[in-house]
Amino acid sequence: MVGSGNRIKVIPNFITDQDCATAIKMIDKFDNKHALEEFNANMDVMVVPENIPDGVAIIKKYSDKILAVQKEFHGFKAPLYTTEGWLSLWDQGGSAGVHTDAHSDYEHLIFSTVIYLNDSSEYGGGAIYFPNQGVEYRPNKGDAVIFPGGGHEYLHGVRSVEWGRRYTIPMWHTARPDKASRIFHPGVADSVEPRPSMWFSPNQDLYLD
Repeated sequence: MVGSGNRIKVIPNFITDQDCATAIKMIDKFDNKHALEEFNANMDVMVVPENIPDGVAIIKKYSDKILAVQKEFHGFKAPLYTTEGWLSLWDQGGSAGVHTDAHSDYEHLIFSTVIYLNDSSEYGGGAIYFPNQGVEYRPNKGDAVIFPGGGHEYLHGVRSVEWGRRYTIPMWHTARPDKASRIFHPGVADSVEPRPSMWFSPNQDLYLD
């Protein structure tokens, strides 16, 4: 069960119906123009190009909102940044095998967010699942699901979409300012010295006592 002895949290009605509709309309517009791009980590997923101003505005709005929720839920006191966020489309056949978000070259990721733009009654399959926690969840429109994205404790996957279309905004978060998105956190990454992806300061006290 979500939230029962685990660090998976569902936030209902996190995004407004109007913003859901706006985001879906944007995704469909780019799809109709054959202008969506393959998501680099999963070619089953198509995304709106990252520098589209209207898309950036929606993602940044909810990135700013979710960072505070992530910090409170996980008892995290260090600054937190979003590294990436996408308006994404999972069409029929789209799926994701069990994985960690902090894979090679992304070891700096700590927390993950998925915002759901349409209801699971509008497509078949497509549930997110966490095998180590015995959790499988079919989202409602407007839900945000947050969980630890680093390490291998919260491995997760997405069941194949059997019919219909699944629209989401995935985001990933880090405490590393050098890995902060230049789109969602202008000037942050450029203000610090870049480090290798796996670098981490042993003196950085990240968690509340």
